[in-house]
Amino acid sequence: EASAVIWQSHLFIADNGGYLMCLDLETLELVWVQDVVDDTNCSPTLELEDGHPYLYISTSFHLGWRSYDKGEIPIYKIDAETGEIVWESSTGNYAWSSPVAFYTEEGKAYVAFVNASGKIRLVDGATGEVLYALGFNKSQTTEASPVVFGNMMVMGTREGIYGIKIS
Repeated sequence: EASAVIWQSHLFIADNGGYLMCLDLETLELVWVQDVVDDTNCSPTLELEDGHPYLYISTSFHLGWRSYDKGEIPIYKIDAETGEIVWESSTGNYAWSSPVAFYTEEGKAYVAFVNASGKIRLVDGATGEVLYALGFNKSQTTEASPVVFGNMMVMGTREGIYGIKIS
């Protein structure tokens, strides 16, 4: 259900079993596997920070499937070279859409996550701190990934398309 990401000679892919994997495309050997708790319907997003690759990903978490003690839906920043989790935050609900990473003109990194009920989380790309959360008055079933251009984020839901100014 998720698209793969290729960077240099590595393929990054998530599965429905709750794992994010890195495959060396030259040797076809697994480099690392990271447990991301549950079924992953969103595609990982790769971002280079000072030349170092990082992945952002969330999950369609189902309490009781692989975890009985964690009800928050995780957002991860993962070091793409090692597979280690850099930080973990929360989407508040399961996510079908992929995260989008973007930068200010000053070079500050942000990541926007939209969960399946249309709640948007703006996260500091360096720390994982949720800086802003925006919800709608009614449920906005969201499966599409947001797009950022300049200071605008466009988000499509089953109920409509929204433009949100980022300031």
